[in-house]
Amino acid sequence: MPSSAEIEKVNSQIRSMQFPRIIVFADVVNRYTQKILKTKVSWLQASALIFLVTRGGTLTPGQLARIMLRSNYSITKLIDGLEKDRLVKRYPDGKDRRSIKVKVTTEGLNYVISSLGSVVEAEDDLKSWLNDEERENLAANIRKLRDKLIEKITERYGLSIEDKQTIFEKTPVQATVKRYKK
Repeated sequence: MPSSAEIEKVNSQIRSMQFPRIIVFADVVNRYTQKILKTKVSWLQASALIFLVTRGGTLTPGQLARIMLRSNYSITKLIDGLEKDRLVKRYPDGKDRRSIKVKVTTEGLNYVISSLGSVVEAEDDLKSWLNDEERENLAANIRKLRDKLIEKITERYGLSIEDKQTIFEKTPVQATVKRYKK
């Protein structure tokens, strides 16, 4: 068993690091979002629906796995749950009978639409806690971190240019959110 001194030494190192704070913050944001959505749909399932909607409503399971940086197995399980709740449907790909496509259903799209107002409201709350300069600095720093992480992820996973564009392309989410804002 480690001694109290050994545990405290490691604890001290962890407390001096920023990355664990970012991870905890992201987890808090995810939990907060889950609370405001007040739904049985998990944050991961909501993310999959959002990715489907912002990419035209249809993706292959493989594309969804790459976009979400998940294994094919975990995406299959995720799609199973979404299909059970009638939020997505699997269809054979017309070009290749061995391949399938996952399409968001009307119910799935309605779920995303109904959630947007709550998400916008929560985002407005978060924004109100910072002044203009703090919001601008935060946005600039998040963009910088995102861009560097995209580079690292692209290198680490050996993503093709097509995969990189599929995963990290800029999507018209803001326009969609504004349209459904309360």
